[in-house]
Order: sequence, then C-alpha cells, then structure tokens
Amino acid sequence: MRFIGARNMRLLVVLGCGALVAACTATPEGARAEPDLGKYYSQRVEWGSCAGFAGIEDTGNEVQCGRVRVPIDYDKPEGNTAQIAVSRMAARGKRIGAVVVIPGGPGQPGLGVPTVFGKSGLGVKFDVVSFDPRGLGASTPLVRCVSQERLEAIQLRAMTDMSPTGVARSEQDNRDYVAECVAKTGTELLGHLGTREAVRDLDIIRAALGANQLNALGVSYGSRVGSSYAERFPDKVRALVLDASLDPAARMSDPVKTNASLQSAFQTYADSCVQESACPLGTDSAAATDRLRRLINPLLDRPAATRDSRGLNYLNGLSAVIYSLYIPQLWPLVTTGLRELAGGNGDTLLELSDQFRGVVDRSAGQATRCLDEPRTTDRAKAAEEIKLGIDAAPFADTGRFQGQAPLDVCAFWPEQPTSKPHQISGIEALPKVLVVATTGDPVAPYQGGVNLARALNASLITNDGPGHSGFLRGIHCVDKLVLAYFEQLTAPGDITCRKSS
Repeated sequence: MRFIGARNMRLLVVLGCGALVAACTATPEGARAEPDLGKYYSQRVEWGSCAGFAGIEDTGNEVQCGRVRVPIDYDKPEGNTAQIAVSRMAARGKRIGAVVVIPGGPGQPGLGVPTVFGKSGLGVKFDVVSFDPRGLGASTPLVRCVSQERLEAIQLRAMTDMSPTGVARSEQDNRDYVAECVAKTGTELLGHLGTREAVRDLDIIRAALGANQLNALGVSYGSRVGSSYAERFPDKVRALVLDASLDPAARMSDPVKTNASLQSAFQTYADSCVQESACPLGTDSAAATDRLRRLINPLLDRPAATRDSRGLNYLNGLSAVIYSLYIPQLWPLVTTGLRELAGGNGDTLLELSDQFRGVVDRSAGQATRCLDEPRTTDRAKAAEEIKLGIDAAPFADTGRFQGQAPLDVCAFWPEQPTSKPHQISGIEALPKVLVVATTGDPVAPYQGGVNLARALNASLITNDGPGHSGFLRGIHCVDKLVLAYFEQLTAPGDITCRKSS
C-alpha cells in the first residue's frame, strides 16, 4: 500500500539604521525608547551544508542551511538569544528574489519546505526559503515538555474517562504537563513563543536575507503570522500570499466554527465514500456519522489488532480519519482502513496515523496557543465549550461527556498571553496582498478567509473544493494566479477556481 512520505505530508497539511525608523529617530519626551536591535538587523545568513540540521535530509548542494540570531525577549536585546534555523533552495531561472514560506501548525517545522516547494513553479524565479520557528526543530533553544508517547497517553485517558474522577485526573495531568515544561524549558522561552515573536523573527529573517521588502507565503497558522506581519510592518511587504487563511478576529481553535468545518469535511468524504461499493459507512451518507462512531468508539475500551504489538487505539484511529480530511488523495486509504476496522484489523489506520505523528511539535504548538488565545479558567465555561464542540462535530463524539470538563493546559500556563484575536488596523501602507480560501477546508473555515481578505483589502481567490489550502494542490487556476502575483505583482479581482479550471 502506498503512503505519502512523512516529509511531504508535512508540506501538504513557510541592516542598518534605515530599517529601524523607531530606533534611529529622536524619542519624544516621556515615551519609552525602542530597544536597539541594530546588531540583529545587520546580520546576514551564512549559507552552507544542511548536515547537522535536524529534520532535513542530506540534499547535497540542492538546499543550503544557515542560522539567524534573534533575542528571546525583544525588550531585552542584550539578554539571551535564540538561533533560528533557515534553509534555501536557489531559484532555477532568472531570479527575482526570495519567497519565505512561513510554517503552519502552530508548531510545524519548515526546514524541509524548500526541498518540495523549490521544485515547483515558485522556485523558477525565486529562492524558496523557510525556517524552523523558535523553540522547535533545528532552532535553539528547544521547548521541552513531555514525550510524544506520554502526551498521547494523557490525551487518550482524557477521552476515555470523562467521569468526575477522570476529569479531576485530567486536570491534574494538565497541571503536571505545565510544571514539566517549566522545569525543562524555563519561563523566559515559554513566555516568548507566540505570534508576536514570530512576526519579529520573520522581519529579522527578511533583513538577514538582504531584502528590503518581504515576499512570503503563509499557510494555515502561517497566515496568522503573515497577516500579523502585514499589520506590524506594512511598508516592508512586497508580496504576501495567505492560504488556508485564518480570521484575525477569531480564535484559531473555535469550538463551533472549526469543528463545524471538520464535520462538513467529513460529510464530503462520506458523500464520496457511499458512492462506492462496500463503503464501510453504508449507502446513506446521512447516517455516516453514526456509522463512523460505531466503528471508532469501541476502540476507547479495546484497541484493534495490528501487525505490531501496539494495536490501534481510539486516539490514533480518530486522528487518522481527521488528518486525512486535509488531503483528499488519502480518502481511499481511510475507506480501506475503516473497512479493515469493521473486520477487527487496525493496520491501515495505524499506518496513516503514524505518518501524521511528528508533523507538528506539539509542545511548541501548545505554547503558541497559550500565548495567542483567550484562556478559559472557569470550569463551567470549559464544559460548555466541550458541549458546543461535540454538537458541531458529532462524528468525533466519544459519547462519554458527562457535563464536566477539566481546565486545559493554558489555564495553568506560567506566562500571560501576548497576542489576541482582533480587528486588523493601521495598514494604509500595505500593498495589495492575496488571500486563498478553500470552501471545503476542514480546519480553516472558508468564511475566515473571506473575513481576512476584507480586513486586509486583499484580493480573494476562492478554491471551490475540499482539502486544506489551495496553492500547489494541483489546481491550475490557483497556481497560475499566485505565481503571476509573486512574479509581476498582478493581483486579480476576487475570483473562484475549481480543480478542472
């Protein structure tokens, strides 16, 4: 059975005083002087071999790597620093500049991005550059909390036992998780991992590339970083494409909007499945949610048999289904896996789940969410949000919710949020940017892309179809428009593209 490689899976689900106006002009009396960041903006990337950079395969001279130094706390530029690992594939043709692909997630490494994106049409006239965000991958220092195996055990236990005793234990698990993050990582880094820092790091990367203005592609969470960059540094943007776009005024993990998109994407998959003979969800797509739960939910108590000794548990089975909704090409494998599961075998779904393990660094991603999202510190509200999420995505309902829920990890985070959802403002100097929104996106609701385009006065490409993101997904219409924009700065009016167009 053929699976997509783990690296490609990750990609299918990126100076002197003149750049420092605030730091180089007189400070009004009574105002706080901006810290001097000149030594960071004056550095240049020293490109070399990627040997020794974790997370990227040996590519010979095809891709080069380097590091960019940034302050951990931008208010204390003389304090501790981080090293951001960056990678580059040089343009194959007449070079215009570099496009920085902003990683998604949050928590997704980007060092391997140029090995794929650089071979696309984007890499003809542009160097393709990406990076591992602070705290993860080949960047240093790293966020360290608990092992992947322990984290999955915690998550599975929370799903399995939602009794009052189980809820209390899950909340203690969350407290213990935070305590271990603090012990292994320290509060300074844990307080400086959000979008606020990602935007500042991106601008230093821009300068280290020797570019006066930024060309960037941000997908999913990368669109949140990209739109925040546009708001903070509007005059530093040359071309910006935001794909699988997130509403800047909404939470990244809204229990209603995001879960409703997941449910809709599952229903699209089910509609396709029931057209086939022997679909494990039956012949009536309206009943597919119940059929899926009858297949998956027994795994809460008894894993399905697999070739190895692990077995397929509920977390891995559900994860295989959910993450495959991002990539319609994987839907036939989900069907095969569910058909096997009906016969008591979990091999295909476990293999699918394994390919998604490690796609994001969950520790760094969790830290970003805790610094970017409003926190729920009231247990009644936490339970209400769980109920709203279940109602919006019943296909993922364990059936075990008893009206109570633990406070999550962010309720115990040692540092306060540094960003929050808000209406974008102050972008008068921003050039025309391009937003791509997919109607059937499972985790980036289409309306969020519409709202982002409106907030940025951007051109909107509607990708009418399923899957997560639209650019470089085999939709010729989207690819043609995005590449023309990057190369010629020709932004189309609002337009709709389809797979056949």
